[in-house]
Amino acid sequence: MRRRPACLSIAVGLCLVIFGAGTLLFFKLLHGSEDDLKRQLRLAKSEGVPLELNEIEPDLPAKSESATGLLLGALGYTEDPTWQKAFDRLSAAKPSFPAQDRKLLDKLLALSAQPLQLLEAASQKPKLSFGRNWSLGRKLDVEPIWNLKRPIGLLCYKACQLFQNGKEVAAIQELQAAARLCSLLAQDPTWYGLAFSASGATSIERTLESFLPQIAQDRDLLITAQKVVDSFGPPLNVRNALRGEIPISWDRIRTAEALDEPAQSNSAGEFMRVSTIRNRAQARFLETCTVYYRALPKDPLDFRGFEQAVQAADELLDCDRIEYSLACTFFQVRAFSTIVEANEAGRRIMSQGISTLRARLGDGVALALRDPYTDAPLKVRVDKKVYFFYSVGKNKTDEGGIPIGRTITRRSDDIVFRFPKN
Repeated sequence: MRRRPACLSIAVGLCLVIFGAGTLLFFKLLHGSEDDLKRQLRLAKSEGVPLELNEIEPDLPAKSESATGLLLGALGYTEDPTWQKAFDRLSAAKPSFPAQDRKLLDKLLALSAQPLQLLEAASQKPKLSFGRNWSLGRKLDVEPIWNLKRPIGLLCYKACQLFQNGKEVAAIQELQAAARLCSLLAQDPTWYGLAFSASGATSIERTLESFLPQIAQDRDLLITAQKVVDSFGPPLNVRNALRGEIPISWDRIRTAEALDEPAQSNSAGEFMRVSTIRNRAQARFLETCTVYYRALPKDPLDFRGFEQAVQAADELLDCDRIEYSLACTFFQVRAFSTIVEANEAGRRIMSQGISTLRARLGDGVALALRDPYTDAPLKVRVDKKVYFFYSVGKNKTDEGGIPIGRTITRRSDDIVFRFPKN
């Protein structure tokens, strides 16, 4: 009976030791994660990784130079339900570009005089900035950019109508206006600006492709057609899109919602657990950004460099799928590179095809451009009446110039444009 107090004291002492050791371990983990976070933050800043929301667009263009007001004015007209219905019906027709349903085309354009006037004026402006409140971070609304797919499509439809009416020069000039809008859209420092600029470019190129059989013998019209491609401006730039995406993702990953954390922690243990997870996720996000930025080429056409940068980020993230989900911006990195490559392939194919048609008329020498996917010359397949100029596409396999989705097996991803042979 006398031994019970001693045993009890020993048990209590052991519990206190275990509790103390556990507490020290928790604090060590917490402070260790804080130290790692601080170190990764210093490294990220030293590599120039954009993290601050207030530095995304430090200088807004003068109102007289910006296309923003004109574009938003045009978007206001496209919110009308009658207009949307007419546009959606025409877009649902196959192929959507170039438009072939004359009745639907005329109906849409009869409703579009005012937005077209605003869009054509906007295309003459040198800059675009929506003047967003970037301090909102992850809560930022990007809806204006999302809706700009329709205005670019509208300009393509107007070009189709003009061309069908025998106004070839005016039709191609309308495509030039659309291409300039794509160039403006690419200035937006977001994923949406880059993606929708590329999407609009594809619609423009397909429309121009449909014009070529009728203008192939006209030197002046071919020169004007090349100006459409030139109007797209500089190559799409991944760094510009990341200028907004990384700070927004950094803001997102620092919030409770990004980690499914409780709004308030009622215990010290829960606080330490949540804080450790948060610090670890932030540190891994910064580390991944730093590695990616260090490997990212400065030349927007260095596609091999893009692949290496993506691989460097993947090697860091693949080891931990949980942390990969936390580094939420990097699912877009592959898409960035894919979009830029496909966009550049389309530009080069159009330029090479148009130069070939011009050379056939004795105007200059045909270009011999290279495939951005392989750095080998672009492929050419000759049919009885058609030249098929094409890129081998993302899989880097020559499938004979079979366009994406135009084969029963749907396995080809060649990027193909057709040019008249005779």
